Amino acid sequence: MTTMKTWISKTIGRDSLRDVSKRSGIGLSTLSRRLPDDLTPEQVISLAHAYDVPAIEGLVAAGYLTEADVIDVAGHSALSDATDAQLAEEVLRRMKLGGESAQVYDLPISRVGGMDEDERRAASHDQGGLEESDLD
Repeated sequence: MTTMKTWISKTIGRDSLRDVSKRSGIGLSTLSRRLPDDLTPEQVISLAHAYDVPAIEGLVAAGYLTEADVIDVAGHSALSDATDAQLAEEVLRRMKLGGESAQVYDLPISRVGGMDEDERRAASHDQGGLEESDLD
């Protein structure tokens, strides 16, 4: 996890406090008092916007959000915003990562639907080894 000091350094680079103040709209005296570890969430967001970096990273670095908070929101948003093609590609990628146990997905659905667990396990070791009569 990135510390606030690291995030500030990475964000503002070699800019002086005066430059940071002008760019972000945060008063110079406020910056000199609060940097690096005492910025409010609003100030973190102002800095992020001024330097065109994701505010969420600064909020996590400052401890206002946890990485779990971000993952929860990002995961739900990503799924909601994904196209059908993107969802299908992700499902296929995950199935391919599954190794032998995912091989059952290479069979037509009509051949998999009626299988019990032992038959699915056998199919994962022998793609296409089941005949229609095996599923009756």
